[in-house]
Amino acid sequence: MRPAVILRSVKPALPKLRYREGASFDRNFPSGKQTKVWDNKNRDEFFRKKYAHVHARQLKQQDNASDRHTIPGLSKELNAQKSYEKKRSSKPQLISFNEYIYGKSSVLAALLGTKRTGLTILYTSKSAVTADLRIVQAAKQRNVLIEYETPKNKMDQLTSNGIHNGYALRARPLVLPRAQSLVFNDFGDNSINQEKFEESSYAVVEHKFEKPTLVPHKLTRVDIKSNAVGIYIDEVTDPHNLGAILRSAQFLGADFAVISTLNCSKMSPAVSKVSAGALETFSIYSCETPLNFFDESKLQGWNIIAAVPPSIKVPTAKRIKPSELPIINIDAPSLLVVGSEGEGLRKSLLQRCTHVVSISSGCNNVTNTEKNDIAEKDLLDSLNVSVAAALLISRFMKD
Repeated sequence: MRPAVILRSVKPALPKLRYREGASFDRNFPSGKQTKVWDNKNRDEFFRKKYAHVHARQLKQQDNASDRHTIPGLSKELNAQKSYEKKRSSKPQLISFNEYIYGKSSVLAALLGTKRTGLTILYTSKSAVTADLRIVQAAKQRNVLIEYETPKNKMDQLTSNGIHNGYALRARPLVLPRAQSLVFNDFGDNSINQEKFEESSYAVVEHKFEKPTLVPHKLTRVDIKSNAVGIYIDEVTDPHNLGAILRSAQFLGADFAVISTLNCSKMSPAVSKVSAGALETFSIYSCETPLNFFDESKLQGWNIIAAVPPSIKVPTAKRIKPSELPIINIDAPSLLVVGSEGEGLRKSLLQRCTHVVSISSGCNNVTNTEKNDIAEKDLLDSLNVSVAAALLISRFMKD
């Protein structure tokens, strides 16, 4: 046979590829039908279970939208009823009539002062050897039980994680005397001896035994040329600011402080801690009717001076400079009024003030930012209320 015939009769070892049909790897794997998650399930039940949270959110939005078209205040009543039922079903809790004064200065001031009552237990993390001798002696004089080497976790629990410096004193909450007005010149016909009035510089009409009682006071300063200086605090809700104001007022020589009862921070242990004990020893009054307090004190000859930003204008009050404060205090006693940092003093109080005073900013440089042209004086237009109060009180004490 010819060689060409022999080659054609021999079969190739590999099959001839058919490029037109193409090649695939799928035929090398077991073939099977692709399943879906909802196979062998009811379609309605599957989609209800999968999108139930979406429908619930939509229903809630529809309920909120429908509340707008219902009777006003009905939803609030329902919420109040639910909260009442929740409180009713909760476990009863004991009401505590005590609080824990913490901090070395505050505890010592409470023990040495006479304003606090119900002093029972002194907790200290110190030992009997390392404890402060003044605090220990003052506690023993007040018949206060001392618990040495109190664990740190218990001290943190008693003081609500406050900076206690290793001392906590159990006491009753502080109750401030209520002031109705201030008196200067005409003390009137009262049951108090006239000789006491001659020795005193001012008097406070306190609400004692359900009736007004005139109580005379002496100046804390020896300087007889000046009259009394007090500070009225309104809408200061931060306990740190309130404590700082009381500390500065006592240190700089102010005679007393009056605090709005309804809109100021409570006289809490935090205020006592920040005040470094001034809350325990300084003359502080509460006031429930500030408008009547201002009106009656002004009729008695007191200067009511409001601390306001320079941009505030009060037509009914005379604007004075801080350097004029000791001058007007020579003729009559003065009451400095400070308010909140955000909103400032209320208009109802500003209208009853006799003078207004402002602290001018020393920032006169203008700096342009990249996005907006804003002056530094617009960014910092006022001081912290405790700093402003301290600066103005110090002005009263200058000759």
